Amino acid sequence: MVNLWTSDSVVMFHVRSQNNHLMAQAAPNGLLKIPPESLGLPGIISKTAVMKTGGLSIMDARTGFKIFKGRTITFGFVVPDELPYWVKMGLPKGYGLEALVQQMQEISDRIGANFEFQHTDQGTSSPSRACRMCGGTGRNGVFTCAICGGKK
Repeated sequence: MVNLWTSDSVVMFHVRSQNNHLMAQAAPNGLLKIPPESLGLPGIISKTAVMKTGGLSIMDARTGFKIFKGRTITFGFVVPDELPYWVKMGLPKGYGLEALVQQMQEISDRIGANFEFQHTDQGTSSPSRACRMCGGTGRNGVFTCAICGGKK
């Protein structure tokens, strides 16, 4: 995941959090919310970054972080086999985005997008599918599940 941060951003990164089962749950913004007690696990180091002139972060998409001040433009990268298990971002219908997205997709078949158009009275994201490895339980194997936050 790549984040482009605005000037005066203040962010706490939870280094090595991606190596743990954090009991994350769905948040209203379509991302995952990590319970604070999970961030106290051994090996997780919380570091605050103050970005006076803005900044750039490149990290595993499962790494926990909290924005205290500022905004980010975020780019997520995923292998094609995992994309069906990521939550789709909701984009509002009727603002000309449909034509813009079509133009982007015509430029290259190597750039994919994970979204769906919604009426403005709908939420901002779709419900995610269950993890194909653990079924959403987070208890099956070695790798941290990007969907349920568990082990797959």
